[in-house]
Amino acid sequence: MAEGFELNVSARDGVTVLRFSGQLDSTAIAQAQEKLADHITAGTALILDLGALDYMSSVGLRLILKALKQAQAVQQPFVIVGPHGRVKEVLDTTGLSKYCPIFPSLDAAIESVQ
Repeated sequence: MAEGFELNVSARDGVTVLRFSGQLDSTAIAQAQEKLADHITAGTALILDLGALDYMSSVGLRLILKALKQAQAVQQPFVIVGPHGRVKEVLDTTGLSKYCPIFPSLDAAIESVQ
């Protein structure tokens, strides 16, 4: 596991939630790619919970963009919840928030994909 990064997977109301925490950068990318790949095409809606993510480098942004495209290709619902601070700023500045729904709460995100 990369120092300063955690990725926990859980299920809630039939939805897969991947909770990112710490720093998503080049030291954490392999772990994040592996777990995301395991859940793309898994058939259930996918929520990336970024509420505990403090930092995301360009490789993290690229990872999310790639996962979004893969999910869209198999018509798998894919949304983001809870980004804040610099992480939210990166998502907004790059325009990702125009292509991927972003919700302030997990409950709202779950409701949107059911």
